[in-house]
Amino acid sequence: MAWTTNQQLAIDAEGADILVAAGAGSGKTAVLVERIAREVLARTEPYNVDDLLVLTFTKAAAEEMRSRLYKRMDKKLEETVDEAAIRRIYEQQVRLRRANIGTMDSFCQKLLTENVKESGIDDSWSVCDPARSDLLMDEAANRACERYSQAHPEDYKHLMDVYGKIFSDNGIIDAVILIVNGALNAVYPVSWIDRCERDFTSFGSGSNCDFAETPWGKWLLDFLRLKLEALLGEFKKLCKTAEPIEPYYDTAGRDIELLTSVAAAFKNGTVKWNDAYDICSNISFSRLNSFKVNKEDPELAALAESYKSKRTALKGEVAKISGSFFSNDRNTPLNDRAQTVSDVRALCEMARDAYGEFQNIKAVERLYDYADMERKALEILTGADGGPSELALSYRRKFSEVYVDEYQDNNELQEKILDAICGTPGDRGPEAPFRFMVGDVKQSIYGFRGSCPELFMKRYREYTVINALSDIPAAIGAGSPGIKILLGENFRSRREIIDSVNAVFDTIMNEETAGMPYGEAEHLVYGAKDSYDATSGDPADRRNSPYRTEMVVIDSQGLSEPAKTILEAYEIAERIKQIIAGEFKLVEKDVGPRPVRFSDITILIRDVKKAGSVFADTLRSRGVPVRDTESRYGLFKYPEVRVLTAFLRILDNPLDDIPLLTVLVNIYGFGGELLTRIARLDPGKTRLDPKTVYLYDKLRCFAERGQTGPNAACRGEAELTAAFLARLETLRSLTGRRPVAETIWECMNENGFADAVVRQNDLGVGYGNLMRVLKLASGFDGGGRGGYCDFIRLLDMYESGDSKSISAEPPEGSSDDAVSISTIHKSKGLDYQIVFIAQTYKHSDQKSRDNGGLLLHKELGLGPERLDTEKRRRVATAMKKTIKFRIPADNHAEEQRVLYVAMTRAHEKMILTGVVDKYQKFIDQCAYALDPDTGLPSDYNVINTDDYLTHVCTAALGKHGESIALRQGQFTAELVEQLKKHAAEAADNKKAGNFETFRFSLPPMPRWDPSRVTAADEGSVRVPPVKISVSELKRLSNAALAGAEEDAGTTELTLERLTSRKRPELKPLDGGQTSVRDAKQAAMAGTLLHCCLEHIDFVRAAGAGAEGIDAAGRYAEELIADLTARRFFTAEDAKLISRPILTAFICSEFAQELARADYLKREVPFTFSCDSGVLLDAPAFAGRQTAVQGVIDCVYRAGGRLILADYKSDRVKDHDYRAHSKQYLIQLSIYAEACRRRFGALPDKIVLYYLRDGKTYEISAAELKRL
Repeated sequence: MAWTTNQQLAIDAEGADILVAAGAGSGKTAVLVERIAREVLARTEPYNVDDLLVLTFTKAAAEEMRSRLYKRMDKKLEETVDEAAIRRIYEQQVRLRRANIGTMDSFCQKLLTENVKESGIDDSWSVCDPARSDLLMDEAANRACERYSQAHPEDYKHLMDVYGKIFSDNGIIDAVILIVNGALNAVYPVSWIDRCERDFTSFGSGSNCDFAETPWGKWLLDFLRLKLEALLGEFKKLCKTAEPIEPYYDTAGRDIELLTSVAAAFKNGTVKWNDAYDICSNISFSRLNSFKVNKEDPELAALAESYKSKRTALKGEVAKISGSFFSNDRNTPLNDRAQTVSDVRALCEMARDAYGEFQNIKAVERLYDYADMERKALEILTGADGGPSELALSYRRKFSEVYVDEYQDNNELQEKILDAICGTPGDRGPEAPFRFMVGDVKQSIYGFRGSCPELFMKRYREYTVINALSDIPAAIGAGSPGIKILLGENFRSRREIIDSVNAVFDTIMNEETAGMPYGEAEHLVYGAKDSYDATSGDPADRRNSPYRTEMVVIDSQGLSEPAKTILEAYEIAERIKQIIAGEFKLVEKDVGPRPVRFSDITILIRDVKKAGSVFADTLRSRGVPVRDTESRYGLFKYPEVRVLTAFLRILDNPLDDIPLLTVLVNIYGFGGELLTRIARLDPGKTRLDPKTVYLYDKLRCFAERGQTGPNAACRGEAELTAAFLARLETLRSLTGRRPVAETIWECMNENGFADAVVRQNDLGVGYGNLMRVLKLASGFDGGGRGGYCDFIRLLDMYESGDSKSISAEPPEGSSDDAVSISTIHKSKGLDYQIVFIAQTYKHSDQKSRDNGGLLLHKELGLGPERLDTEKRRRVATAMKKTIKFRIPADNHAEEQRVLYVAMTRAHEKMILTGVVDKYQKFIDQCAYALDPDTGLPSDYNVINTDDYLTHVCTAALGKHGESIALRQGQFTAELVEQLKKHAAEAADNKKAGNFETFRFSLPPMPRWDPSRVTAADEGSVRVPPVKISVSELKRLSNAALAGAEEDAGTTELTLERLTSRKRPELKPLDGGQTSVRDAKQAAMAGTLLHCCLEHIDFVRAAGAGAEGIDAAGRYAEELIADLTARRFFTAEDAKLISRPILTAFICSEFAQELARADYLKREVPFTFSCDSGVLLDAPAFAGRQTAVQGVIDCVYRAGGRLILADYKSDRVKDHDYRAHSKQYLIQLSIYAEACRRRFGALPDKIVLYYLRDGKTYEISAAELKRL
């Protein structure tokens, strides 16, 4: 490919640390690969590839990097004739397998295990998963708090008053965990806790202490300066609107004078706290001059009313500043400190103890997490004097250059590790390798993981930008610590998308609002001219381009939040159907324009967990297929899982009313009338707690009193209730005496619940989700730690989102041609043809998480609460209030970057959607935020906006808005009325106490019959399989053929095996898979041969085949060596591959035909659902659905015909291909149906290619079964 000037500069530059600031879609990965290839292959004194350290952000990125490098070396082989050079390339391909290409975590893990003497960590240690880590942290904090409460009972009692919760010290424990988690993001956790304590306890002790000199005061006064300057700008803008009303105009002038004097006092940044107090506590706006409204001039009256309301709002913003910090005594911060210093010391002492306990527990169990690995790596790379250790110096000598991809996502700990290996500008040494850092700070969106974009920005500001290689000596000679190269051209997206991205971020992103500029140097530049210009139409007529970015605003007319989500999903579904109908075409590389498919479309949502299920269900209801590619909304959001976990909870605590009701309704089939009679009972003195009446009490009372009821029906219901209580007690008694997984299996099968879930025809999603919970429990049991109560705590963590979520079972029947739904964070690094960005109206999560009354910030430290002893209430200190202002300010900058990531994913078309209560009012507010002179909003308006919708709409109405089509939603008018009616009915049901509100969207359960043996007791039930592979169906078909000749019972036995559901052998969640080495050699050889055919280059193979068998053999060996080097299989595995069979295939006419194909697709995966009765030849299962999945070897087009090919490595008796092919008819029938669903038509020809014989056999369409 032809490199741009700056791309070539990034490939060739050397002799200094290099920062490549690469915009979205600028080809940074390709540049990185080319540079590494040049260093390894093209230098005068080339490096070996394993002399380089290449760090990526994810494992997938590392594998992609390794694969690209191998292909680049392959390409170099084709261009090379020199024997020595060819040998070197082969050598580098071998070295590539052991090259240091991976994440920082994997590098640190390797460093520790290779240096066991220094690290003390060997292969017996294992990685601690996040859920286990959360449990251990909770245990460590509990122990630390318990020790402190015993040593200092009075101090702990005071902490209970400030942070405790009702009858619990959980608030104190939460505060301790918050501090420890904050410390874990620091380089040295204990030192960070010490610093927080020192910052808090050191100020206020002297007579001349000034709060303005503390970390909190410094930031707060600087923030107030920016805020006051922004408010002054708003008052000036408001003044212009008051010009037609002279009395108001005079008042506006006085307002401006007042704010000007106040803002001037803060301008130089040296104001003292007492001075700031005197100024802000005395801000007093003058009274608004009277103005008599002329009713005959409604426009002027409206202007007057608008002025008054906006002035009141701005005065409120000023009052918020003075009221938060300057309404009480000027010494409030010092008093806050004096009253809370002992609390802070106590919390920090417990946090240090908890951190040490946490590390000890992990050490005993020989566990470590990724942060531990990085911290330990830094420890052994650092000498006793704080400089590099001997080990670090050896790595400096080992690595010739260090590459860091996605540098904007590095954290401070990782930066310290790099400093140890590469040195710093003041301490580099002659042997230290240079760094080559690539990233885009506008895509730094992992602040919650501790990433530090400030590291990138520091180098971005310090390094000298170069435009040619000749600029490097001057830059280094002038004392620059490094050089900077800008890559701004975007080769991914159409011009329409580039323009809209620039329009939005020109409007909202700058140093004040986002901590980084968005000027000409940061702009995206349209670079995909060759791909799109031919189909873009007249560039001057952008407004009429079908590819123009759209901002769709939907008027909800005051609907509730859940209804708004449905409304938005409905709008998107209808818009998708318009696009699919042929509104425009896409441009596919090497193919040209083609129609849009559902699979080209992706919907991005900020928080899929909350809205993903609603979107998926609504789209499906409108006929839009949806692929849940990342198991979107979490396992614990599915109704069947919520019912199961409710059951588990009542086994732990039957007094929890809501889980108990959930189980009674959704598993045991208790009806609304019965539950209503139970709910009306007064258990009197029989209740367990004299202060509270639980549903469990009422069930016991009903069971006892109903036994003597007036009629048989009443007595029967009482007996049912008594039996349920007895069953519940039986299950509860077993929880402590058996593994959790056994309890879950029994709960799943109570009253046929699992069978009902299977029967709901959701393609196995529901049953698969239940099995995920079972596997989670099995993993918990296998860990050998904790009992049933600990498992319930683990569920609490997953459900609350405090731990890493577990994905749900994806719908196996989802079509390949389906819309995808993803989070914005998961989309980073990916790209899509058409992107919908939904839920833009949702406010960003900028609220400070008030964890047990304590707030925390990585720079400002702790923000505690204090106890107002007179009023006996908790009061936020000045330090906490400051942090409450700081957290949203930091989050706002990151949210802008999240929006940037979302808007740079699309190739061809981008549509943003959002919902507002009143469309026109919202648009007017966005328009008012724009300055009439500049066409841009003020920084104040940008900072105070916490949703993407307002940002984009303001940009669309402003200076750069031509690139964005702003329109109102057009499909939802009738739906609004339906949703309002539904909401009213739901409110009535809730008001009436309707127990049906506890019924989930699951099949209704029959009332439980205690005398009936459960499925769990029987051991198995007969149901159609929810999912079946093509291989299993083929075995079933073979059994049928054998049964026809030998034993008619064989088919039934096989079908019974497939359709019987017995308790599975429980293995831990995400356990290891069986190695291919455990398979029989014959099957393994066939698998390896298929792998070769999957990756063969048919053009090269055709050329080699045309030259003769020797050339074909050489290409076969080259292919096997390539796949071995790329780790598709080992060298030992490669010995099983039949070279003669592979060589014969390369020489075959069939391979030549594939090389000439107009279109070729190999290893085509598919999953679709069809009628179970038809698929299995089992009429008893008619009407139910089974998902069938498999992979087609090859589909290609030749001469306008669609052809399906399947490779067979079987030995064919007497070369009777017709008889032999019968066993594959069901398999090929499924493949044909998959082709129809994937490509829109059945194949015109189906071919079996017998590898051992080098023969093809064509299957007649009449022989296939139509599914």
